[in-house]
Amino acid sequence: MLKRNSSFVKSLAVVLAVLGVFLTLSISSRAASPSIKVLVDNKQLSQSGVMLNGATLVPMRAIFEALGAEVKWEGATRTVTATKGSTEIRLSLGKTDAYINGALKVLSTPAASVDGTTMVPLRFIGEALGAEVKWEGASKTVYVNSKNGSSGDLAIEELIVSPRRVLRTGDTLTVQMRGEAGCKATFDIVGFKTDIPMHEDRDGAYSGSLTVLKNMKVSDAVLVGRLAKDGKDGSKEAAQTITINSKSSAPSSSTATVANDPKLNKFFTAINPAPNASVRRANSVKVEFVNKISEGSIRLFLDENEVTDSCDYDAKTISYVPEKGLAAGKHSAKVLGIDNEGQKIDYSWTFTCGKKTSSSATSQNYTIKLSVPEANEKVGTTLHLIGTTAPNATVKFEIIGKTSVLSLITIKGKALNVETVADAQGAFDTKVSIASMPSGMNITINGEAYLDGEKVADISRTVTRE
Repeated sequence: MLKRNSSFVKSLAVVLAVLGVFLTLSISSRAASPSIKVLVDNKQLSQSGVMLNGATLVPMRAIFEALGAEVKWEGATRTVTATKGSTEIRLSLGKTDAYINGALKVLSTPAASVDGTTMVPLRFIGEALGAEVKWEGASKTVYVNSKNGSSGDLAIEELIVSPRRVLRTGDTLTVQMRGEAGCKATFDIVGFKTDIPMHEDRDGAYSGSLTVLKNMKVSDAVLVGRLAKDGKDGSKEAAQTITINSKSSAPSSSTATVANDPKLNKFFTAINPAPNASVRRANSVKVEFVNKISEGSIRLFLDENEVTDSCDYDAKTISYVPEKGLAAGKHSAKVLGIDNEGQKIDYSWTFTCGKKTSSSATSQNYTIKLSVPEANEKVGTTLHLIGTTAPNATVKFEIIGKTSVLSLITIKGKALNVETVADAQGAFDTKVSIASMPSGMNITINGEAYLDGEKVADISRTVTRE
């Protein structure tokens, strides 16, 4: 009897030990889940931003100090005070009221303490210190640039990129940069290609180019010019982003280039979907401006609901991607802002998305085919998902790690989620980190494809962590 009890105690101890390891993994898994990178003047901070209740929050102290402000914390009142020159900013945790030189600014989301770090809404950074702020949703990256936009020991006075449109096969991207003479000059297209060489045409004037080849593709990527000399360096971010779609055709009538519309071309270079357009489907609303828009003034409304806080935006572009695309029917949109010439922008338009027919997505018998990874394949710390499905479909994956205790109990870990959009040919390619999942763990991949908000295909596949 004693031996049986002893054996039971040992088994129970093993179970509890494994459970303890798994619970510890769940905590570290949350900490290691995809975070928001923050770059100030093209230098990444050690602290990350977070998504809280749908709002993007960024570390106030780290960003403000990187921009040259002094930050103080008053524990008794839970108040943060930041000072730079003649500017003073005060705000309290848990409150939406913030004060810039005594003037009230209402935050879209209260300031919060996350793991001991004061986090504030992304847009407040630009309003507070006049910095240029850009949120890149695809890579979950925040770019904060000081007013001169240049960082490092070597100043870059000017960075010009042309042409200002989507690039296709055979097009040449040209970059011109002006700064200190006698430097090594390069430019990067962040997340796509780095160290593209430039040559010095005359003292301090540099130029470089990139020819678009077949199958090149990147969307709204940041271009950064760089100088290096005698152990010193400098960098500057271009005002416009880079989009390369070597498989695309000429712009369709669903996008207004507004070049020949005097009522629009004063403020806009493009509006998509175009005013009064009828499109079969639309996955986003995007507006491109002629001039830079003053920080904090840009706002976008869809069907009378403000969606600004869910938008991707920079100084000259704002875009909104609804979670399930735009429903069939008529939609209204409105954009507000003040450009850097002091002109007030207040423009409303309507467009119509086509209704479903008997030949709609639900009757097409679409599937999801995963070419990578294969079933039962062993995978590393990054799970690469490559495959095909319905053209332009939104593809959502849920990644679940499972572990067994004494072959009797199966415990599921916290699910990781990743979402991507298939191209016009139905191809998709995305990655998710599974570094938090231990070696030997079985991983289930559940995928679903959606068109017009309706599920049209699904797949389930099991792999093993190496």
